[in-house]
Amino acid sequence: MTLEQVLVSHEAPRAGAQSVADRALLEDASSVSFKATEEGLRIAVEAKPYGDVILQTRETACSWHLTEVLPASCGPELDDATLCCAAVAAFVDEGQCLCQPRLHFLEDVPFVQQILELGVQCGVEFPLPPANESLLSLRGLEQCRPFLEDSPLGKLTPEFIGLTEEELAALGPEELPTFDDLYSNGLNSIFPVGNATANITRPQPSVLINPQSTQATFNALVLYPESLNSTFAPFPVIAFAPGLGVPPFGYIRTLRLLASQGFIVVSPLSTEFVSGFGSLEDFKAYGADVAVALQWAVAAGADGESFLLGAVDGERVGIMGHSMGGAMILEAAVVAQQNFSLHVDGVFGVSPICTLGACDLPYEAAMKLEETQVKFLVGEFDGISPPSHSQLFESLLPESTGGEVVVLEGGTHCFGEVEPEFWAAFNAECGKGTISPFEQIREWQMQAWLFFESSLR
Repeated sequence: MTLEQVLVSHEAPRAGAQSVADRALLEDASSVSFKATEEGLRIAVEAKPYGDVILQTRETACSWHLTEVLPASCGPELDDATLCCAAVAAFVDEGQCLCQPRLHFLEDVPFVQQILELGVQCGVEFPLPPANESLLSLRGLEQCRPFLEDSPLGKLTPEFIGLTEEELAALGPEELPTFDDLYSNGLNSIFPVGNATANITRPQPSVLINPQSTQATFNALVLYPESLNSTFAPFPVIAFAPGLGVPPFGYIRTLRLLASQGFIVVSPLSTEFVSGFGSLEDFKAYGADVAVALQWAVAAGADGESFLLGAVDGERVGIMGHSMGGAMILEAAVVAQQNFSLHVDGVFGVSPICTLGACDLPYEAAMKLEETQVKFLVGEFDGISPPSHSQLFESLLPESTGGEVVVLEGGTHCFGEVEPEFWAAFNAECGKGTISPFEQIREWQMQAWLFFESSLR
């Protein structure tokens, strides 16, 4: 494909992107730089009512350059190859240690594919590891070390896996302790746990079309106490919203623990395929699927053909989520209340993210969430979603809603169940902070259990 063909095929700027007429920072190739990108990001952030809590880091500048500057420079209405190639070069030359890894893990996104093609046509090489090589090798590049230390990538801290530095240095990746070698939960199981995959029909067509979702239906993971017909039934139900790009299985031990304590847990599988570059409609669909999953579980309790018949207490419902899911549960709770007449008794957000373009929905939803209990848990050293994000959402809640923010001392963003060998290649700060990921997860589990025991029992 020639450069001209790539330019023509490149998608138009997203809604909200700068128009050609207003694109003062992109008037000529010499103006395209990360300094100009950071200035454009600063202006956009300051225009938002929640702008004072949005993080402006090199990582967010990468996202802004990728989603706003590149499409604006290389869109079909432009035929200036010089401007386009300058934007590609700035992405590579100035942002290589953090920006390029984003491309390697997002190669299925159409405009990312086109940017990779543009690099070839512009004579700009992408020298960092391809997708089939570990990002761990980035730490061996001298120019990358300062950026990686301040990035969301985690690190393999020896004491967190029970080793000395010398012992760690002597082990290969396949010899490291596994997550299960080091993990233990703090609660004894009351019930054995069953699991199923449910195919759920939406009331309205969705924009989420992926291996787990069609326009009309989506799959969801269901975990439940196996004693569904016991004297302990019916059970409260909790809908769970995972973080971006992570399936519910990335939190399976926490979800199983809640089920073992007598909660039915349902979590959409469709949201795994929503990326940080998704549209506003994608994020609306994200929140909607969490609400629809909750409504499905409640309805299944009265469905004569469902394995959950008689097992679901529709008067005791809650929602929980982590990261982007921790913010989108605010939207989901409002949808559940307004669209399905479900009273959501408890909402538990863990490290809720407030990012430019994705914060509008939970920001507005928080103000509409009446007469419920809301709790946020966030790590003290969370550099992806710092405590200020949770405090913002809590400050917006109506007077009829009880809100609380708990800051976990020494914690980071790492509440997912990531194998230690991948900590340094995963954007969740695993292995940073002053407490281990295993301690973080146990604390979350205890906090969630206590919260839902209080709000749903």
